[in-house]
Amino acid sequence: MSDSWKNIKNIVGKVCPILGNAIVPGVGGVAGSMIAKMLGCNATPEDIEEAIKKDPEIALKLKELETKHEQFLITSAHENDKLYVGDVQDARSREIELAKATGELNWPMYLLGGLIVIGFFATIGCLFSIELIAFNKELIIYTVGGLQSAFLTIVAYFYGSSKGSSDKNKLIEKTKSILKKED
Repeated sequence: MSDSWKNIKNIVGKVCPILGNAIVPGVGGVAGSMIAKMLGCNATPEDIEEAIKKDPEIALKLKELETKHEQFLITSAHENDKLYVGDVQDARSREIELAKATGELNWPMYLLGGLIVIGFFATIGCLFSIELIAFNKELIIYTVGGLQSAFLTIVAYFYGSSKGSSDKNKLIEKTKSILKKED
């Protein structure tokens, strides 16, 4: 199931990148509430999306909201990024501390991760080499989707996503310096 707040984040982000970046996928956060208040609707992604579709001047209103609260939105987005990076670092720190305490790696975690990666690529390989039977198609699609999700989680855990976070932090710092020059 897709995250409706992520959809709102993408819609708003096309017009107002700072405002869109401050929307927290999964919960909406303060930015989601601000948009709902401006639109005069409930702070649910479905209501916000409906209100956006009905309002022909939405881009202008969103730009005004972004401009009015720009500094707060930049700070909020920066804090959201720090929380995300902290969460990833905590998971890796736990693994390091466990290895220090026991003197060995958590081999079941590595084994399970390896099996998921091998299973993902084996499943993709099979999909290219066999013809799908009509009544099994949906089951196979769901299985591949689940394996893909698990595969991406493993890659993110072991190799991190700090590049995107680093790029976003640079953009935020650049925006802050521009705002300071304008003051």
